[in-house]
Amino acid sequence: MQLNIYHALLLFFMPISPALPHSHPNLLLKSSTPICFVLTHSLRNPLLLLLLHLVLSVKSIMASRVVLLLAMCVLPAMVVAIRPAKNPFSVKGRVYCDPCRAGFETSATTYIAGAEVMLQCKSRVSNEVVYTKKGWTDSTGSYTMYVDEDHADEICDAKLVSSPHPECKEVTPGRDQARVILTRYNGIASDNRFANAMGFMSQEVASGCTEILRQYQEFDNEN
Repeated sequence: MQLNIYHALLLFFMPISPALPHSHPNLLLKSSTPICFVLTHSLRNPLLLLLLHLVLSVKSIMASRVVLLLAMCVLPAMVVAIRPAKNPFSVKGRVYCDPCRAGFETSATTYIAGAEVMLQCKSRVSNEVVYTKKGWTDSTGSYTMYVDEDHADEICDAKLVSSPHPECKEVTPGRDQARVILTRYNGIASDNRFANAMGFMSQEVASGCTEILRQYQEFDNEN
């Protein structure tokens, strides 16, 4: 590439500069004398000499532009790489068993260990599922799922998947999922995201539930 550039310069300046040697350009390029030296010392016209320097400086300008472009592309990536990673979101919730089939938590409610849950995020535009993650409850019926990504443009819900409880497998209507906001652009400083409790119902109403539900009813009537 360098040979072609200097060859072109020779052909360009030869016709307008009689001071240049009348050798063939290929011979000049093969000689031990640098082409810049031949050109600059053969040109007597200051304007032509200035033009030559401007033409030769194109290489360094282009190189500077390439370096600048690389810097603009590489530096932001380096800044991101050395920037401390943000803590992941912690999605927390519980899964309960409703032995009274009340549709909500009562004093008779127990919590299910080993229940499978899932975090699901859908695009606000297409409603397509774009993110899923599974989790399981511990011995207290609580689960925690860690999410690294921000999902500001998505609608996310924690959902029930299955219950290992042999007598409590029926999903409670309206308590099968809980909305979770997974973005830091809503003013919430904490990384913890608490989902409403989700529940299964037992197949049969447990003994003692009639009295429990009566107490709830009386409380509602008083208020």
